[in-house]
Amino acid sequence: MAPYIAKQFVASSPAAEVLGVTLLSFTQNLLADDMRPLLQKHQLGNPVPDQWYSQQKALDLLAEIARTKLPHGYSENLVAIGMKAAENSAPSASPRPASPGDFLEGFPTVYSTRIRNTPPEEGYWPEKQSEGHYLVTNNTPFPNDSIYGFFWYFTKYFCPPDQMFVVRPLPLNPNKLLVLEIKWGRNPAALR
Repeated sequence: MAPYIAKQFVASSPAAEVLGVTLLSFTQNLLADDMRPLLQKHQLGNPVPDQWYSQQKALDLLAEIARTKLPHGYSENLVAIGMKAAENSAPSASPRPASPGDFLEGFPTVYSTRIRNTPPEEGYWPEKQSEGHYLVTNNTPFPNDSIYGFFWYFTKYFCPPDQMFVVRPLPLNPNKLLVLEIKWGRNPAALR
């Protein structure tokens, strides 16, 4: 059997579910007012943090956001959702990782606390390239713009205050999966 390769906006299974705390990012992000009519249409306007919801229903909403002309543009709205999802999750990271690398190393297990009934290959897969340099592959059905916002926020949150960082998308890999390059350090040259 071939390994699971995610397709954007398509749940891996009809049984796949997402925890409501993640869906709060739809209603609490900086641009939530842009999306309010779509949230109501998809009946996701009032998610309960500890309740499970259909992952496909959430993906249908994200797909409609990506197709709809919104005041701030679809990309900005999806990035805002990803950033808020990370912000809502950040306080639960205990003990607090000392660096983005410590966070990234432990992150594959975090995915399964927010999403269930999916193949084991579904998730975010970090690969350390060197100290302060990781590549993260997105093998989830969530849109790339949201994933960018998610990892940008977490990198900022866990980056020591005396260091700078960059999160940049690389060209899609052969499986058409997003790979993010994440770097941090004290020297701007390290971020190139």
